[in-house]
Amino acid sequence: MKSNSEKWHRLYNFENLKNLLINHADKIPWVDRHQDVEPQVVDWIYAHLPKFRSEYSSNLYEYEETQKYKSKRETEKARAVAALRGYTRDEINGLIEERLNYVMSRVKVLETHFVSGTSGASERTQATPRKDEFNIVAIDIVLRYPEHKFLFANPQNLQSSGDDPNHLQQNYIMGFVFTDEQGNVTLSVTDEWYEEFRDVLDTLDPEDSVKEEEMQVDNRYFVVNEDGE
Repeated sequence: MKSNSEKWHRLYNFENLKNLLINHADKIPWVDRHQDVEPQVVDWIYAHLPKFRSEYSSNLYEYEETQKYKSKRETEKARAVAALRGYTRDEINGLIEERLNYVMSRVKVLETHFVSGTSGASERTQATPRKDEFNIVAIDIVLRYPEHKFLFANPQNLQSSGDDPNHLQQNYIMGFVFTDEQGNVTLSVTDEWYEEFRDVLDTLDPEDSVKEEEMQVDNRYFVVNEDGE
């Protein structure tokens, strides 16, 4: 899993959080897709993350951006950057971390991070796995869920990379983990991901099976242990 999704998407700012939830409304159980999505998302944020109405209403920017940003116009961003310019790097990181913790107390993003090296042997044209390297991919969502839990997908059912249709994308937003005021957790994922292994098994086509001689085994654990000895 991608370990810094919320920070990467800048969900510590209201507009970024709102837009991400709108763009992935198909993965959210409390959104009625037959109604206008934006007001539903805004209402949810204000109800469950009310600080975005007040003390968190202005945008935060990374330290480097506050030092390099220049504008001759009196814009909202210019004012926000000016307010942050006197802060140190650690102070700005602290503000961002505070907001991220606040956001993640109610919603966490489940996002993949598929990375593989390129080589002639693997026939990879980019640094992500080929769709024919695996019959099933499994993601442990413990970084965003209160227990070790695997979600499974048939790689043939995942959208291909735009650069090479034979490859997976690096990042797929699988869904969200919502937490209510009582601490109850709700897991919401797209149709491509299954909680039960037998369910994804039923989606496999024998014609797509990986040849045993082409399977790759990760032996790094044994190599590290041998070096240690």
